[in-house]
Amino acid sequence: MFRSLLPLFLLPLAYAGDRITQFATIDALMAGDYHGHFSHEAVVATGHHGIGTFTHIDGEMIAFDGVVYQARADGSVLEADRHLRIPFATMIDFAAEESAELSDITGLPGLTDELLQRFGPLDRPVALRLDGVCATLKTRAPRAQSEPYPPLPEVLKTQAVFEGQDVRGTMIGFYFPAGYQGINAPGIHLHFVSHDHKQGGHVLEFQLKTGTLSLDRVDELLLRLPDAGE
Repeated sequence: MFRSLLPLFLLPLAYAGDRITQFATIDALMAGDYHGHFSHEAVVATGHHGIGTFTHIDGEMIAFDGVVYQARADGSVLEADRHLRIPFATMIDFAAEESAELSDITGLPGLTDELLQRFGPLDRPVALRLDGVCATLKTRAPRAQSEPYPPLPEVLKTQAVFEGQDVRGTMIGFYFPAGYQGINAPGIHLHFVSHDHKQGGHVLEFQLKTGTLSLDRVDELLLRLPDAGE
């Protein structure tokens, strides 16, 4: 079913080709595994472009242009402390292969339609970057949790939601086909950082005025399982 889902011992830790490195699975995160299994160093060693979260699910992680950001439920968007550990992340050393200029796109459904029409059909994951201006934008960040951890659907009932208008910034994320459900979320999953660092988080809704969508097609998927010694 997967083009390449290889155990760790078959591949070196360094980046090679258009490879996604997946740290843990989305199903584990959904079930409430927010333990910091992976170090900041281990995650960024596999790529400079990606999304995820932090120990205790304390906000959203957004990595691009050599910086890892933390968008927290208090509304702050800061460069993440390198001592923070990570329970879940999806990373790639992004190099845009194709791009398209977009305008007047409504939300993830509209962006999905554009992605598939311009670059599809897509039977494997792709990494995405969207730089542009949104007339309206709604993002979220989960509130940090204490053990015993509730499952993610319960956490999201108390998430912080932020809304902005005429917001310029960058959306980072991935598209996964339906067959990858359980490893990652099917469809488009995007996190956002505004250029002024006043808004960030998981993208819920948006109305894109204009923007540039870039993508990197993926040849390999490496799944890293939790390891307390990482």
